[in-house]
Amino acid sequence: MNIKILLLLFICLTATVIAKNQSIFTVYYAEASQNNNEFSGLTWNPTPDSNSKTGYFIPKDLEGCFVELDKAFTTEMKNLLKRDPPSVSNSKEISLPNPLIASWILKSAWGLGYNTRISKYFISLGIDNPEDMGSIIFTSYKRYLREDPIDLDGQIDFFKKYWEQSELPPTFVDPQNGGVIEVTGSRYIATENKIIHIGTNSKSGETWRFEHGKGWYRPEARETD
Repeated sequence: MNIKILLLLFICLTATVIAKNQSIFTVYYAEASQNNNEFSGLTWNPTPDSNSKTGYFIPKDLEGCFVELDKAFTTEMKNLLKRDPPSVSNSKEISLPNPLIASWILKSAWGLGYNTRISKYFISLGIDNPEDMGSIIFTSYKRYLREDPIDLDGQIDFFKKYWEQSELPPTFVDPQNGGVIEVTGSRYIATENKIIHIGTNSKSGETWRFEHGKGWYRPEARETD
């Protein structure tokens, strides 16, 4: 493939990305709300800032996010967000509400996951994943709109626990038969924010499970704890 063809492909790709970015603020709900048509086509208007890395004003903390979202969203949008249930059911209502808002739009407008001041704020709290940042912002904003407790510490603990549990456990040797047990799969229980890693004994074929804080165990043995 010669250089002219490569250059043409690059220009076409760039034009496509720009076109998508120009319409991102008007189409995201149509894509993100297949089960909730109320959100389709609604827009938000982030504050422009020519001095910002993204072209939009970037808040410095969670309270600043509320101020900007208050200005960016219409009353209709806020009322819908008040009624919007979390994507994941659990006691702390932590979720990725409307994933395209939490990740795509906030990454684009506020630079989540990049070297912006809102990212530095979350990193100082121990949150470095941009999707987690977006989830905390919108979970907190919905609680703010409902006049519910924000419980920022609880939200941070939720994500820290999730990532701690995501770490794969070391290989285990069954003391009874010497079979090697390695992780072959993992299961996330959203209602408990718990990850269970699953492995198989190389000799007996038995299924084992691993939970952080509990270690490896046979499923039937866990039931008697």
